[in-house]
Amino acid sequence: MNGLVILTLVAAGGNLAGAVLLVRGARGRLLLAENTLAFGAGFMLAVVVIGIFPVVLRSDATVASVEVLAGYLVAHLLRTWLAPHQHAPIETHTLARSAGVNATIGLSLHAVFDGVALASAIAANGWSLGLLLVAAIVLHKIPEGMTVASIVLASGFSERAALRAAGLLGVGTILGAALATMAAPLAVHGLAVAAGPMLYASASELLPASREAHGWSHLGAFSAGAGLIVLLRFVLFSSFG
Repeated sequence: MNGLVILTLVAAGGNLAGAVLLVRGARGRLLLAENTLAFGAGFMLAVVVIGIFPVVLRSDATVASVEVLAGYLVAHLLRTWLAPHQHAPIETHTLARSAGVNATIGLSLHAVFDGVALASAIAANGWSLGLLLVAAIVLHKIPEGMTVASIVLASGFSERAALRAAGLLGVGTILGAALATMAAPLAVHGLAVAAGPMLYASASELLPASREAHGWSHLGAFSAGAGLIVLLRFVLFSSFG
């Protein structure tokens, strides 16, 4: 339990770290943010396909497949609602104040799935998958923290409000992990459901963007993230999963 608490806090801290980088002078580092997100997306996509799918499909593949699809659709609905015109890690346009509120709420709900995934992964497959998952979540959450902070700032709020918004995303992650440890159905089915939003974030947001933003640099970072998981799974830890 103590290990889960530490990993959850590390994952939750990724959002705040990204927001701090943005409000403390890193707004111009767009390429770094995009490449970090691309690497994290490749890492996350490979964790889902190579690490999570074999685990959740062991018992009832049909039910697990429906749960993954349901999680994917929820992520799509949240993404469409919170920021329908957000295509870059850092928002540079002036937005209505409601956009900052909607982004904070929507991304906080999305963060709940990260916590559920982490706790249920450890429960289902032990620390090997949990450690890989927390790494994927942190790599995704740092640019995500920059994103929510930039939207809040672009909506006319203060830097302190931007940091608070990122903190709420971290709270969502902690809440998700707590729910998965307390609710038996989430512990059993949470990993499959949470795999949907992770699949959406990596395959439906970053992969299309990698063909447009900064060309080979972006695509190379995505491929490196996925390649690292392949290396870990098949070369260094052949017993994983």
